[in-house]
Amino acid sequence: MKRSGSMLFIFLAATAFQISDVNAETKTIKGTNFHHTVVWKGIEVGDVEGHLVGAYENKGVSVYEDGQEVELLIRGTLDQVKGIGPVDGYDIRMYSDGSTITLEYHGEAKMTPEGRVVSGTYTSCRGAGRFEGAKCQGTWTGGRKGKSLNVFDWEVKYTLP
Repeated sequence: MKRSGSMLFIFLAATAFQISDVNAETKTIKGTNFHHTVVWKGIEVGDVEGHLVGAYENKGVSVYEDGQEVELLIRGTLDQVKGIGPVDGYDIRMYSDGSTITLEYHGEAKMTPEGRVVSGTYTSCRGAGRFEGAKCQGTWTGGRKGKSLNVFDWEVKYTLP
C-alpha cells in the first residue's frame, strides 16, 4: 500500500509539472542594439603591452524586428589584450509599460579579416512586470561602427511561466 501511494504521488507530481509547462509561452525575438559608451574605466595590467581590465556602461536603444524600440542599458567588464579577449555583463531592457528584462551575457572579442568582432551568448535573465519569471537564452554579435557607435544583432528565446 505504501508503495502504491508513493507511485501515485510521483505520477501526480509529474502530471502537474507537465500541465504547468503546457501553459508556458515561448517566443523567439530578434533585433539590433545601438548604443554608445557613457562610462569607461580601464586599468593597464602591466604584464604585457595592451593588457587592460575595465568596466563600462553603454546607453542606447534596442530595435526589435517588429519595429518596437526599447530603452537599453549595458553594464559590463572586460579583460583584453589589444582589444582581444572576454567580455561579460548585463543587457538591461526597459519597456514603456515599466517591465524590464536583464539578460546576462558572456562573449569574446576577436579579430577577423573585416576587423574586430564581439560575439557571445545570453545565458540567463531576470524579469519584472510582464517578464517576471522569464527564462532566456540567446546569441549576439557585432562591434563598433565609426568612432563611437556600437551595433549588435541579437536573437533571444524566452519562456514565460
